[in-house]
Amino acid sequence: MTSAVLRPRRLSSVTISVSVSISIPTSSSILPTLAISQQNLNYYAILVHFYTLYDLRRLKPEQTYLYLLCFAWLRYRQLTDNLVDALSYRMKRLEDDTKHRTHSLYVQQQLNQRQQETPKIGRLLLLYVDEKLADTLAFGKVRQQAFAIMSKDALQIAGKFWSWIHKEMRQGYRRTATNSG
Repeated sequence: MTSAVLRPRRLSSVTISVSVSISIPTSSSILPTLAISQQNLNYYAILVHFYTLYDLRRLKPEQTYLYLLCFAWLRYRQLTDNLVDALSYRMKRLEDDTKHRTHSLYVQQQLNQRQQETPKIGRLLLLYVDEKLADTLAFGKVRQQAFAIMSKDALQIAGKFWSWIHKEMRQGYRRTATNSG
C-alpha cells in the first residue's frame, strides 16, 4: 500500500468509506504493533462519531488515520460478533427443531407399531380360550400357531414392552397413592 492511501489528505464520505474498507485487513496487522489497549481502541473508534468531518480534516492525518483504523477494527469486531451470535442462534434453533421432529417421528413410529401389534396380541390371547384347541395339544403346536400370528422377535419385544408398561403403571399408582395419603 502506498502512503497516500494510508494517510488521506482530503476527507469526504467517499474517502472515509474507502479508508474503512482498506483498513480492516490492515488494522489486524498494524494495531498489534502499536500496542494500544482495548479500551483506547474503543475510545479512538468512538471519536470518529464525536468529531465531524470538518474536525477530522483539521486533525493531523496520522491521528485521523488512527481513529479511522480503530473505528474500522471495532466495526469489524462487532460485525463478526453479530455473525457468530446469529450462527449460534440458528444452530440452536436447528438443533431444537431436529430434536422435536425426531421425537415426533419416533413417537409416531412407536404408535404405528403398537397399533399393528395390538390386534395380533389379541389373537394370541385368544389362543388360550380357543375351544378348537384340545387341552391335550402339545405346547409346541400352540407356539407354532402363535409364531404364525406374530414372529418370535416381535412377540418378545411386545411382551417386554407391555411388561414394562404394567410395571410403570403400578409404580405410578404407588407414587400417587403415597403422595395423596
